Amino acid sequence: AALLPLLRFLCRRLPEPRYAKLLCNTTHRVLDLYAPVVGTSREVDSCLLVLRDRLWEELKLQAALMEIQGCLEPVIAASLASMSLA
Repeated sequence: AALLPLLRFLCRRLPEPRYAKLLCNTTHRVLDLYAPVVGTSREVDSCLLVLRDRLWEELKLQAALMEIQGCLEPVIAASLASMSLA
C-alpha cells in the first residue's frame, strides 16, 4: 500500500530538473528493493511502466545535455583563451 504513493511521487517529480539527480538514484534503489513485487498488482505494474518510461526519457535527456556540454567546452575554452590574449 505504501509503494503506490511513492511510485506516483517518483513518476510526477522525476522530470523536474531540481530533483532529477536525487530521484534517479532513489528510483534505482526502489526498483531494486521492490523487484519481487512486480507482477503482483496491476496498479503497481502500471506505475512501474510509467516510471520506466519517464526514467528512460530523463536518462536520454541527460546524455544529450552531456554531449552538448562536451561540444561547448572547446568553444568556451577558445573564447577564454582569446580574451586573455587581448
